[in-house]
Amino acid sequence: MHDFDPAKDAVPYEDLPELDRYLLHRMCEVFAEVKDAFDSFQFSRFFQTVQNFCTVDLSNFYLDIAKDRLYISAADALRRRSCQTVIAIAVENLARAIAPVLCHMAEDIWQYIPYPTPYKSVFEAGWVQVEEKWFDPELANRWQYLRQVRAEVNKVLEKARMEKAIGSSLEAKVLLYVPDAEKREMLAALNPSTEALVEYVRSQNVEAELVAAETAATEPAVTEIAVEVAPEMSAEIEESLDEISENLESAAGETWQEILERTVAFIGNLPEYAGNFLVEYQKPLVTLGLLFSVAVTGKVTLSILDTINRIPTLCGLFEIIGILFTMWFAFRYLLFAANREELAEKIETFTADVVGNKSTIVLAETQAIVVATPVETAIVKTAEIPQPPAIAPAAKPEIVLHQSPISYATVGNGVDELRYLFITSEVELIASQEVLQELPYSFQSPELAIGAVKAGGEKCDRCWNYSTHVGESIEHPLICERCVSAIAGEF
Repeated sequence: MHDFDPAKDAVPYEDLPELDRYLLHRMCEVFAEVKDAFDSFQFSRFFQTVQNFCTVDLSNFYLDIAKDRLYISAADALRRRSCQTVIAIAVENLARAIAPVLCHMAEDIWQYIPYPTPYKSVFEAGWVQVEEKWFDPELANRWQYLRQVRAEVNKVLEKARMEKAIGSSLEAKVLLYVPDAEKREMLAALNPSTEALVEYVRSQNVEAELVAAETAATEPAVTEIAVEVAPEMSAEIEESLDEISENLESAAGETWQEILERTVAFIGNLPEYAGNFLVEYQKPLVTLGLLFSVAVTGKVTLSILDTINRIPTLCGLFEIIGILFTMWFAFRYLLFAANREELAEKIETFTADVVGNKSTIVLAETQAIVVATPVETAIVKTAEIPQPPAIAPAAKPEIVLHQSPISYATVGNGVDELRYLFITSEVELIASQEVLQELPYSFQSPELAIGAVKAGGEKCDRCWNYSTHVGESIEHPLICERCVSAIAGEF
């Protein structure tokens, strides 16, 4: 967000991709839940709601997908500015929402927002500000289904990663089979080809070839000049130049450009090499670390005990203190039944404060996207948003894709695509699940079948995606068609 200014860079709601509009819908649900928790003085419910939104919706889902367009796209690309628009809205509203109970944290967040705001303090900014048009249950219903598919895909990719068939999800190609015709049509619309980007690379190559042809047209004149000058050179100079040229060719064996390219490629792959080394030798390294820690801890403990033993009467004093404390604790908490009940209540309260009444960190994405309790009022500055009916958390909602025809105008925008949703290099919708039966990494159910194989092509040095078009660009032979367009400001 360092280069984002909402006054000139913000994207209107109507131009946002579906993924961004879905997160705005989630904000309507979450902040309505937060307001209801505050109104009923259920502060633990407020904490769980905010933590669940930050962990599951933002960190595990939206921001995980957004890294590609934030770091890979051109600075002013729509797919990047739209993401920054939503992140800015989320940051400002989260600061407003936590201000009543986490006042210092909220103020720190507000003071470090990297763009000018109308308010100097979060406590001047008022309550959460969302708009009624952001609330879109039909859109949310469709993305609930996509998140469920993503959760199953991640399980298959994780199995392949654990068995070291792939290093990261970008090394994989996902195969999908959906028997339902309506769902298959929706997924197909979210899986466009990259032919437009490839055509852009080809057009750039044509321009590069024209420039090379113009440059080559001047070479004959240079050759003629060299031929005229060469006879005037002495025989000794010619022999020296020939000898130097032969020595360089035999010693180098390759051009300086090739050496530089290999060096850059090696340095760029160092993080991957280090990651593979840590994965390969994870257990031995952890074992050595634990043994070293135990040895150091034992040494320090022995030194402390030896020092204590050298002090006269100190051991006896510790024994007396221990006996007195044991007698006091037994008399205070264990002797009478009422005291034992008080101790049990303190232990239960302490456990609830530390661990929490419910596990909110380890939640499935399919549970996180269900509204847990009904909310009577929405959080709008001037108007109210109608809230969806209550859905029990334990129940699995039936996915109804849409009641009326949906316009997929944003499909192919570099955001609402399966490859970015799954964070893989390729996705292919197959016509039959028979292909998946022979794959070692697959998942099959009556509604969905998934397989994972190695992605085709070469690894792009810039975005680490795999593509069969890496090397096609004359000007940028080490990057893929997406990055060639991004460097030119077209993606």
